[in-house]
Amino acid sequence: MYTVFSSDYKNKSEGDSPWELSWLDYEELHKLSTGHSQTIAIIDTGINSIYSGNLKFEKSLVDKTIEDTDGHGTMMYSIIKGINANIEGISPNVQIMVIKVMNDDNSVAPTTIKNAIELAIQKDASIINLSIASHFEDTDITEKIKSAVNKGITVVASSGDYSNTELIYPAILDEVVSVGAIDASVNVLDLTSGSKATTINAPGHEISTINLNETLIKTSGTSQATALISGYIALLKDYAFLKNKKLSNDIIISLLESINSQELTYLQALEKIDSLYLIKST
Repeated sequence: MYTVFSSDYKNKSEGDSPWELSWLDYEELHKLSTGHSQTIAIIDTGINSIYSGNLKFEKSLVDKTIEDTDGHGTMMYSIIKGINANIEGISPNVQIMVIKVMNDDNSVAPTTIKNAIELAIQKDASIINLSIASHFEDTDITEKIKSAVNKGITVVASSGDYSNTELIYPAILDEVVSVGAIDASVNVLDLTSGSKATTINAPGHEISTINLNETLIKTSGTSQATALISGYIALLKDYAFLKNKKLSNDIIISLLESINSQELTYLQALEKIDSLYLIKST
């Protein structure tokens, strides 16, 4: 079975400035891109129905409603898209599709994950966010992920919240952007699995999110970092689109690895697209 990563809830004052905004430099990033041309599929626990009117597509594969009873999927949405004036999203103009795959016990059968990825492909997602994982690999899911990547879709997955030395599946796949979590002092969170093997370790400590009660809270985990990177990749792909260029997954991974090694900032990586020789989009 696959499980959604639980988050470390830590309530903070709404007046606290979100550190991830300054760390990534949202203000400067958004001068270049807000993700308008891209679509992120959030495969998770659903979403608070209050925000469902803003979705490009919605579907539950486990019941008759996409209503989020856990809160995890809603938090991922708030990090990526933002919530009105409460939270500034990393990719505020990106299109979002929500595919609900989680049972009430936060577990999901591999077949459901496979079907969700297939649905995201069919509905033209450009990025798939997977803040879910398992200790066991599944051949059918792997094939669907490879199919998605072959179609130009970027698959982003949490490294795992199990505090061990190995990446969790499907983050362990070479085709997947694997994401661990750091704090504001650039320390890798102790809960991060396989931090030395990730594509990137991104802000994942006390990240501003919205819960099911529409309350602003700070939560921590590799799920939060994964949502942040999915949104950032939307900026990269949208900026390349605006420049009439096609950004391959290999180049995206290379740019993220350069950020992770501190060779580039998030802004510099986005700006570097201008100087890359890329095949024009058709």
